[in-house]
Amino acid sequence: VLEGALPLLRLEVEHACRQTGDVAPRRLGKFGKRLYEETALASTTEIRVAASCMQRAADAGEFAAGPDAASFHKALAESHLRVWQSADDGVHGDRARLDAAAKAWERAMRHLENAAQTECWVALARTHVHRGEYAAAAQTLGTLIQMHGGSGRVDLPGFMLQGAMLYSALGEHEQAFTYLFHLTSGVAEAVRRADGATPGLPLGLSTLLFLTGRECAMWADALATTGETSANIFVSRQTLGLADAKRAASERFFARAFELGHGDGPPSSASRAAIEDMLEDESDDSTLAPFRDAAAAI
Repeated sequence: VLEGALPLLRLEVEHACRQTGDVAPRRLGKFGKRLYEETALASTTEIRVAASCMQRAADAGEFAAGPDAASFHKALAESHLRVWQSADDGVHGDRARLDAAAKAWERAMRHLENAAQTECWVALARTHVHRGEYAAAAQTLGTLIQMHGGSGRVDLPGFMLQGAMLYSALGEHEQAFTYLFHLTSGVAEAVRRADGATPGLPLGLSTLLFLTGRECAMWADALATTGETSANIFVSRQTLGLADAKRAASERFFARAFELGHGDGPPSSASRAAIEDMLEDESDDSTLAPFRDAAAAI
């Protein structure tokens, strides 16, 4: 099982085996962590060996606390996730690896030094997505957005776009629209500052306008269904009225997206002004208030 390990590390474990016939779980865990951290990890074999050794230690209750607990469980989670990602059969890889990664991340994120690292949250969200836990993934990305809402130090547009797609898949169209709206607002502002040029952002303004309009239309459909089935006539009228307003808003988004998508070159000053006015009107909606700082950071 130790094939591919560095010679010195392998000798250390082999010596323990000769002395006792077995390796203490804690020593094996240290070996796995050192293997993961000190090798180039050029092959899946090395990653698998490291993960298996650390997992044996974790199963024995080792590294549950102490100064090495945070880095140990982070390394364990990362190694399991990397083994799954490198599987030859892709998304049909060993589900147990994902489950083990999720459990290790749960323990790792209890430690401040891991919770303060953006890459740990990203890896946790990726693990949730691979497991089909879209709600947990969206919540994790939401935590990232709140953590870095005004800093500009992370890929905030990318996180907002991923979060929007996850919430849309869950049928939570209001939350998805909120993310898309503020992403669109941020890109529109970036385009204005660049005098019509499209800066290095994930999607063009016309595409984001279309996606935002589509999500707004889906939100309107959901509201209409709720209004039509409500037994309370006052709630029904209010909900149906909101559905009509969101459907009208979606048509405005589609119109601006079509206008930009069929134009030559960057949007004109008049077109940008019309888009900004439309976004300003929509931003008066109280449901959008909590995310204005995040949009400003894009």
